[in-house]
Amino acid sequence: EITFYELIKCLNDKTELKTINGLAFRNNSKIIVTEKRERIRDLDILPLPAWDLLPNIPYYYHPTLITVKKVPAFSIITSRGCSGKCNFCDRSVFGHKLSYHSPEYTFSMIKELYFEYNIRHFLFEDDNLLINKRKLYPLLEYLQKSKISHRQSDLAFLKFIIDQYNYMAESRFGVLEAARGYRLACLVQKTSFSQARVQLTNSLKILTEL
Repeated sequence: EITFYELIKCLNDKTELKTINGLAFRNNSKIIVTEKRERIRDLDILPLPAWDLLPNIPYYYHPTLITVKKVPAFSIITSRGCSGKCNFCDRSVFGHKLSYHSPEYTFSMIKELYFEYNIRHFLFEDDNLLINKRKLYPLLEYLQKSKISHRQSDLAFLKFIIDQYNYMAESRFGVLEAARGYRLACLVQKTSFSQARVQLTNSLKILTEL
């Protein structure tokens, strides 16, 4: 975001592009790559997305319908980076260090989309959403106390997944098994909370026997 802001300013002021970090551009036949841009560590310094500039969000900007339970739906991202080292995943942009929006900022995004744009299902597109309980538990509390419609069983199920994910991530089996457990949890979300709890618990038992 900072690079893009500086790029627009540079074009308006007609100054040199090479003074901006984080750019790659062609100068005649030569490719110029400037110094690497430092990551934004405190994501809360960014303003809320300008959703008002998008016409009819629920109609034109929804996730793939197979990924959500109901519509209107919308994708949001609350963190950047991932501590995992999966060989199939590209980490060249945000790397292994994680940066987060605060629970307050995340709740502000959800609240605005819910009340201003009538969004009723939120798809979190984070690379590693569940890894930080200190960020997620306050968010669940905000949602629980808010006027945003939700089922208590859904919040309880999410808290259960967070707990199990972190338990597995901290165990000797490492992040790969944690990811497997989480993926299985995603598959069983359409069942009841009690059924999902049994299936996820059984999956943990199977993984510990690998």
